[in-house]
Amino acid sequence: MILLVRHAVALRRHEWDGPDRYRPLSPRGREQARAICDALFGYSPPAIVSSPATRCVETVDPLAKASGVEVNVVEDLFEGHGTDALDLVRGLHDAEGGIVVCSHGDVLRELLLAFTTHLRDDVPPDPPFAKGAAWIVEDASARYAAPPA
Repeated sequence: MILLVRHAVALRRHEWDGPDRYRPLSPRGREQARAICDALFGYSPPAIVSSPATRCVETVDPLAKASGVEVNVVEDLFEGHGTDALDLVRGLHDAEGGIVVCSHGDVLRELLLAFTTHLRDDVPPDPPFAKGAAWIVEDASARYAAPPA
């Protein structure tokens, strides 16, 4: 199983003076991260990987702490690294048997479409990926989990 999670809502760009890579979650985003933890905890992920963007790491941190799994921060999951991310996730999924991936919309769309080529009825051509949303991909299905309210 692969859980593809888009980072929760971050501070707006104009509210942050530093490099975008370090832009943290907003108060709403922190609430979403806790709700994501509650929603995904039952999946007991053996591995959690994240883009190095602060907003991504903060999104899966509650799930990692609750699961006792360390977040593995990987540069290949940063924005614009779709091809690199695909190779990475495919290898980790094969090794771990299940994985949570937290990244950005562009990378996650590419991963979702690559892992679900045989599931075209489950996944639209331009799949939604709202901030804080997830796609749960298993061998025979893919299911969209809308972001927590």
